[in-house]
Amino acid sequence: MIPNLSTVDDPRAFYMEARTQSYCAYCGYLKRTQISKQFEAHHVLEQRHCKVEGFPKHSPDNSLRLCAKSHGTCHERHTSGMQKIHLGCLFDRNIYFVVRWLGAGAAYNYFRRYYDGVDPRVESLLTLPRKYNGLAWYD
Repeated sequence: MIPNLSTVDDPRAFYMEARTQSYCAYCGYLKRTQISKQFEAHHVLEQRHCKVEGFPKHSPDNSLRLCAKSHGTCHERHTSGMQKIHLGCLFDRNIYFVVRWLGAGAAYNYFRRYYDGVDPRVESLLTLPRKYNGLAWYD
């Protein structure tokens, strides 16, 4: 079972979650050491959306490890819209976080707009009720 950290709003926990992920979700670059700083913690649900809607922007469930400028620019390429991250690169907890806060329909539209590819986890959102509270789906 995936732990529900969606209501946590702690910048340190957000950063530590990305740090513990062993590779860049976009290119697969492996971290060299535990203290490697060659990554950035990416917000799967963008900070601006979280801020406007009052969602926790620093939840560990919203964190994804991407390469930083010292190795490459995976994070920069994605956030600028030059190259989208494939939906298959997202962890289940990332998808659940977005669905919990946006609802199934809006989450589906968000993923189609900001991420690339087809993923059965996202496609199944079309058949789900509107909201997920971390334990169950509800209307």
